[in-house]
Amino acid sequence: MVTAQQWDLRPFTTWIAEEFLPSAKAGPGVADYGQSPGATRPALYGTADAACILYTLDRFDGIGPAGVWLQALARYQDRRSGYFVDDTPILPTAHNTGFAIGAMQLFEPHLHNGAAPLGTLSFAEPMRDTSWTERFFNTLDWRSRCYEAGEIVTGLASTFYNVTGVVERRWFDWLVSYIESAKLDATTGLAGLGKPEQGDLDQIGGTFHFDFVWAALHRTLPHAQARAKTLLGLQKTGGLWDEHNPWWLTFDSIYMLGRTLPHVPGDLADRVREAIAKAVTALAARALDSGTRTKDFVDHWQGVHMLTGALSAFAYAQQVFGTETLRTDRPLRLVLDRRPYI
Repeated sequence: MVTAQQWDLRPFTTWIAEEFLPSAKAGPGVADYGQSPGATRPALYGTADAACILYTLDRFDGIGPAGVWLQALARYQDRRSGYFVDDTPILPTAHNTGFAIGAMQLFEPHLHNGAAPLGTLSFAEPMRDTSWTERFFNTLDWRSRCYEAGEIVTGLASTFYNVTGVVERRWFDWLVSYIESAKLDATTGLAGLGKPEQGDLDQIGGTFHFDFVWAALHRTLPHAQARAKTLLGLQKTGGLWDEHNPWWLTFDSIYMLGRTLPHVPGDLADRVREAIAKAVTALAARALDSGTRTKDFVDHWQGVHMLTGALSAFAYAQQVFGTETLRTDRPLRLVLDRRPYI
């Protein structure tokens, strides 16, 4: 049931736990999940996303030994490079790696380089040199593929954050300085180069990935007012930011909007909350409609990953509006509060 300022998502969270996740099992092991319901073999994103979904639903009880999940994720690691690679990769290798290690962190909070089941991250060796890393990051397309650039940079950064001992602490200080001085547009408050003055959707996906890393580092991305105004201007009339990518780009946007709230004046803060509420209303309608829900999460070839974005959007909105306003079976837990990367 959805009203103007209240959303009851219990039918959706019950459907996930009782119908969706069982249908996404793709093998006999407790951690064998495919990329979508009906898949015939496990996948990196299937297993990692199932872990994220179960964590968000607060249903980690009874899911099996942590070691089994860690071993299931470790089988996707290339033992020579240290990268994690899916059999059918859907995102850059750096994202595969950051996401798999982020899932591992849910089961083992204190990951250390070289400790089983996590093999040595050999690919990180040259990246300890920030001059080398800067040259590499400068080869990324910050003009037309900012979304991908953000995924790659923060996939690596979150890996280094979640696995202690890979880089020194000063590496993160360098990263903050590099992004804020060279890749962040003060006009829009978003990452990207040569972008329109009103901003674009590519910047939303790219900038979002820095927000949660900055949060983990206890940093605030600058230009909060400019960012809030840009995101508000890009929101569609129906509440979404992109009808072709309704879940992830909406989650990206409401998360970034919410993080501006402590740093913008009252009238702008009111507009931010109204925009988030409008987005939640649009998303809740999709989640509660069985036909749209099937199209978005069951029929989609990476439906399990899409569901991670959907649940994360509601988990963050629940933090903004409270559990009495956005109701679920159990209070949702945002994985980004546990560790950076999604």
